Amino acid sequence: MKRSLYVVALLSIAGCTTQDTQLARQNPSTAFAQFSDYPGVLFTAAETTCSRPYETLIRTSKTKLRCEALPPPTVMAQIILAYDGTLDDLPRYVLEFSADQNPQGYLAKAVFYLDVPQRSGPTIHVKFADPDLRKNLDRLLEGSGGSLLKTAP
Repeated sequence: MKRSLYVVALLSIAGCTTQDTQLARQNPSTAFAQFSDYPGVLFTAAETTCSRPYETLIRTSKTKLRCEALPPPTVMAQIILAYDGTLDDLPRYVLEFSADQNPQGYLAKAVFYLDVPQRSGPTIHVKFADPDLRKNLDRLLEGSGGSLLKTAP
């Protein structure tokens, strides 16, 4: 799988180190961080990261955005076969960011998954473990001013 999808931009923005947390082991495709104020740096970094020709940025609100990218052809073929996908609507990698206001400021969530449209039926979301991508998400959240949560809120 092509891991360079987000790695270069994430690492250039977030140079902080992170620790292996209980949450990372429990849910390897989702990261949470608490911000004292609106996480504008996080959303700017996410927008900057999603700028390659094969990526699509979808901003649904001030506090929600996602980046979608097509997998390489050989990986795409494997995904379509493994999950009964279709050639009419291709699978995509999705990296999604959201932030909800809470008494402490904003709780940010970053999650990655595969969106696989089905030949018959609704699109399925396939969460997968990618330790390198997860570490980069943690670094991005910390580098943007957030404090990683050790357990899910």
